[in-house]
Amino acid sequence: MTYQEYFNILLGLVAFVGSWWMKAVWSSIAKHDKSDAILLEKINGLELLIANNFATKADLDKASSPVVKRLDKMESIEVLIATHYVTKTISLRSLKHCL
Repeated sequence: MTYQEYFNILLGLVAFVGSWWMKAVWSSIAKHDKSDAILLEKINGLELLIANNFATKADLDKASSPVVKRLDKMESIEVLIATHYVTKTISLRSLKHCL
């Protein structure tokens, strides 16, 4: 056999292995494209679900009313403490002026 025949056989083998590898890569890409399409449909479904289900003003008021009540209680306690402190300070000052 001549070098040309060896070269032709080697080139044929390289072409065969290369085409088999390219077919495997191509089929893998096709599988990923199908799975991406399925995931895209699921994501679009979630997007519509999220866009349609939002909190209404009544739900927000209902959920925030306990927090607002506690803050009001804290504010009233703060006012009582401040009032007591101010009256105590004023009475001490008035006592100093009398002495």
